[in-house]
Amino acid sequence: MHDEPLDAAYYQDLLREHELSVTPFRVKLLKLLAKLSVPLSVQNIAAKFDEAVDKVTLYRNLEAFEHAGLVCRMYFNGQEALYEQRFTDHHHHHLICTNCGRIEDVAGCSIETPRTGSGFKINHHHLEFYGLCHECQLKKQGII
Repeated sequence: MHDEPLDAAYYQDLLREHELSVTPFRVKLLKLLAKLSVPLSVQNIAAKFDEAVDKVTLYRNLEAFEHAGLVCRMYFNGQEALYEQRFTDHHHHHLICTNCGRIEDVAGCSIETPRTGSGFKINHHHLEFYGLCHECQLKKQGII
């Protein structure tokens, strides 16, 4: 899990800094996203709320957060869209199991920013590693 500022004012300020309206739902959504350790689908994010969440509202807010740079939408192995927060300093990459779809974070980044000479300015990057998780390796070997 990510370190999470517990103060609601932090999330309110974050929304204002990104020129987004401050609503109770948006603050709750940011708090929830800060706690997640892996990218999740809209359905899985909705299930993390204590109360029923309108999926259209959730989609619209995630889209607004994506445009503001607060979340990133990702697709792994042709899966549905998965969302992950980008407002903390937790830069990482992902390990994706090609058998079961499990996603693990890889902390840190040792990749140098490419220099093209063309003046291209890189804002961010994503890196995924595909293979078999430990459990799927054991299943494949007939151990479990």
